[in-house]
Formats: sequence, structure tokens, C-alpha cells
Amino acid sequence: MFGLGVPEMIVLVILVIALFAAPSYLPKLGRKLGRGVKDIGTVGEEFRRGLGETRDALDTATGEAREAVREVQEATGELKRRVKAEKAAEKILS
Repeated sequence: MFGLGVPEMIVLVILVIALFAAPSYLPKLGRKLGRGVKDIGTVGEEFRRGLGETRDALDTATGEAREAVREVQEATGELKRRVKAEKAAEKILS
């Protein structure tokens, strides 16, 4: 609207409120705005912390899954060797 973006509109709304609001209400408005900014920062920090914990959990799960795959591969290789040895023994005995 009128070539103004969202940030410009927010500034204009704040200016209009500051001009027309009762002077006694401005300190309350400032406190509420400050608390809102602080809460946004707190939420952002909690979000980053949660992402870090999730990343750590995924790294742990990935490592455990890789270890399980390695163990299965080793067991499969051992079974293949045993089957091969048994077939060779049967061939010798036949």
C-alpha cells in the first residue's frame, strides 16, 4: 500500500499510537513492548536450544544405527563364510 513495506507500516502505527495515546499510557506501552521483545528473544533462545538437543539426539541415533548396521554386516559375512565352509566340506565328503 503506497509503496510501504511491513516494517514501514509498523513504524507508522507506532508513531500514530505515540501521537494520539494519552501521555500516561506511553510508559505502559513501552514496558509492554519491551517485555514482548524480551519474550521473543527468550522464545528464540529456547528454540535454538531445542534444535541443538534434537540435533544431538539425531547424531546419537545415527551413530547407534550405523553400529547396528555394521554388526549385521559382520554377522552376515560370518554366516556366508560358514555356509561356504559347509558346502566345501560336503563337496569333499561326497
